[in-house]
Amino acid sequence: MARCSFDAHVEDIVGTLIVGGTLVMLRPHGHMDFEYLSRILIDHQITYMHSVPKLLMAFFMYINENSSIDPVKTLRSLCSGGETFSYNLTELAMSCLEQTCQIWNVYGPAETTIITTYYSVVRPNERKTVPIGRLLPGYRCVILDDCLQPVFNDQEGELFVGGVGVFVGYLGQNELTEKALADIDGELFYRTGDLVRFDSDGLMYYIGRKDHQVKLRGQRIEPGEIERCVLDASPDVSCCVVVKWNDDHLVVYVQSNNINEEQLREYCRSHLAPFMVPSMFVMLEQLPLNANGKLDRKRLPLPDFSCQSDLNYNDRLPLTLLEEQLQSIFGRAFHVESPSVNVPFGKLGGTSLDAVVAISLIREEVCKSVGIGVLYDNPSVRQLSRVLEKLLISEEQMHMTSVAPRSDENHAEPMPSLYIEAAGILLLVCQWICPIWFAHCSEYRLAFLFVPVFHLLSYVVCQRVLLWPGGRLQKADTLFSWRFYRWWFLERLWSINNAYWLQHLFGTPFYNSYLRLCGARIGAGSHIYSTLIDAPWLLDLGESTFIDSETIISNLSYYDRTYELHSIRIGSHCSIGTRCVIYGEANIQDHVHVDPMCAVTGRLLPTVGHTSIKNRSFSWDQILYQVTCLLCLLVTHGTLLTLTNVIYQLCSAFLAPTPISVALSSITPGNYPVNSYYFLHRLWLRQLVISSFHRSYEILPSYDAISNVLLRWLGAYIEDDVRLAEFQPILRFPSNLLKIQRGVTTFGGVTISSFEISDAGDICFDKIILGSDTTLGNGCTLLPGTLLAPDTMCRTFEQRLYKVAPVVVNHSSVLMSRSNILPGSILHGRNRLLPLTLVMKNDQLTFNTVWSGVPARQLT
Repeated sequence: MARCSFDAHVEDIVGTLIVGGTLVMLRPHGHMDFEYLSRILIDHQITYMHSVPKLLMAFFMYINENSSIDPVKTLRSLCSGGETFSYNLTELAMSCLEQTCQIWNVYGPAETTIITTYYSVVRPNERKTVPIGRLLPGYRCVILDDCLQPVFNDQEGELFVGGVGVFVGYLGQNELTEKALADIDGELFYRTGDLVRFDSDGLMYYIGRKDHQVKLRGQRIEPGEIERCVLDASPDVSCCVVVKWNDDHLVVYVQSNNINEEQLREYCRSHLAPFMVPSMFVMLEQLPLNANGKLDRKRLPLPDFSCQSDLNYNDRLPLTLLEEQLQSIFGRAFHVESPSVNVPFGKLGGTSLDAVVAISLIREEVCKSVGIGVLYDNPSVRQLSRVLEKLLISEEQMHMTSVAPRSDENHAEPMPSLYIEAAGILLLVCQWICPIWFAHCSEYRLAFLFVPVFHLLSYVVCQRVLLWPGGRLQKADTLFSWRFYRWWFLERLWSINNAYWLQHLFGTPFYNSYLRLCGARIGAGSHIYSTLIDAPWLLDLGESTFIDSETIISNLSYYDRTYELHSIRIGSHCSIGTRCVIYGEANIQDHVHVDPMCAVTGRLLPTVGHTSIKNRSFSWDQILYQVTCLLCLLVTHGTLLTLTNVIYQLCSAFLAPTPISVALSSITPGNYPVNSYYFLHRLWLRQLVISSFHRSYEILPSYDAISNVLLRWLGAYIEDDVRLAEFQPILRFPSNLLKIQRGVTTFGGVTISSFEISDAGDICFDKIILGSDTTLGNGCTLLPGTLLAPDTMCRTFEQRLYKVAPVVVNHSSVLMSRSNILPGSILHGRNRLLPLTLVMKNDQLTFNTVWSGVPARQLT
């Protein structure tokens, strides 16, 4: 049950496996969900459990309040440590546990290998104070006073622990190690800093800390670290002191005349671990001092948590029945009578364990589907009420839609046809394999040259047949209708046949001519570097327009039960950046510049004072250069195809860099016209070779060192310990302009854009530098000129950690192009995500809503 950052986590795992036990792992934050924890204890018949006393106290209180369940009936051993085991916990645990269950109170710092002493807890009427017990075998201890002299029984002193479990030292911190270890009679002892005493029976009792270090809910906390954080928060803070209050709270006394408490709280939240954030800030003009001018802790005023909820009487009054219900729950969970509805529970003196109690009550009385993260994100009654109100409405609507018949037309959801889709897939496979088989059986080796011609022309033929008569599909219709399946077949045929072959024609007049053959209206001098087009016959593109790689032109929009096809018009002399999404009734006027990673719909006008873009058409000799390169590449593939398939893949994987390194020299940063020889020879040819051999690079596994070797061979600066999930997006960037420092990690569709389009319509090349220990993921796109500082994390929150969390998408939801849903999110149904929408971790999208943006925001 301990977190992975807690030393007991090691004991829980290793100790269980050593004795041959079965280890049950909880889900993330599962120990804070008592309903889930109870179910785990019952389902797996748990016999041993180990946790800190505060959590056990809250859990047993939950069991007492829910007498219908008995999750601890199978427990035979209950172990607790990390803080004082109170008399109240003993009494409560004894009332819930079976008499056959043994309770253990253990003690031990991490520096002495977790556990040093143990004690079998007896009935509360026999002993009012729970000792930490006796030493484990192999350990020795001495209790010394301030003069380092042994003490008598019932006299308190500092505990020094020696023996087999004492640590060697702190890694790289020799001074701290010398302070922590003491040599006593030639043996190393660890100076715990804990005050203890022996009784006449030889039992040891914990008294407290010798220094000002405190323990809160099992975590050791250095008050000095919190004090430094508060002093750094504002120059108006001249002095402060941190005090532990009532074993549950950290209180900071701040000496200042002009400081905002909320500013201090927010600064501490962003710079300290959650368990170190103070519960209360007490502002004083002057901290109390003794006669020697030192801080007098005894004269510090007592904290009054109730005053924080008495700021305004009107703020205490709930406005709705839900707020009134939540106010009652807050009062019971956080031990405050009639708390203010606008004050966060942290200001009411609430702890994380109190929050667990609150969320258990909310699930029992208000809403069963709410998570504890919702409470932390909305800590006041009013904030939580607004969120829960939406969840309750969503649950009610979902329940109504599940039990009530739909009043829509046909009274039923459209269902896909298994037979039509199976027949379509079979036809797609046949039309792809047949020309390859005929070419293989042919006596003429050059017959393979007609395979791409057959595939490209088959789309044109199928389009004319399926769109006949009129050459157009109905713009709106029901999902899974015959008209829908006609578009579905054409879209799959385009993806299978054209996506590979057309990559070789990017940026050439031949690609434009083929799109015109498919029904698109393409102006002269346009450059298109994307095949992600739903319906090319609905595309209208003006003259001298540039569309960068991986741009999606989405003519299709899905709804609950219908679909709709839209015409898309892009004017002349426009520039569309990489990874853009153009959808809906998009109408982009002339001379518009669209930045990378943008979603465009509707009418888009040029900016005032836009730069006039010159003609981007290639000259005849430049077209001849492109034809020559394509023929050379065709000859290369024809030669390799004479070998076996495996040898072809291996050879192409390692021979592909050769034409790149030979044909391409280094690129000089700067701006160059699209129709220049410099762009054609330095970048277009590189992209052509990579696109042609991209299937071969799929044999390279993710995070393999060979990727770094190939990039260094091509001129990139790559340091050690670099892990690249996808090799090809990095390979497309000019290698001599790339510098990746030690410890960089990429995953989840990271792309490095080869160039950027300037406002003047030129191609811009520049360096990209990734600082050490940078982590990139979740569709991150880097543009030329990017300089990332060390330890940068882009669109992710973990470094080299693999985590799995469920994503729930309920019925009738629509996810449009490049929508990204992070782990732990829940879509409650009928949610529509517009293109380039990022749903953050643990987000909950309410029923029947539309979302857009990064991060996702609800549209009204």
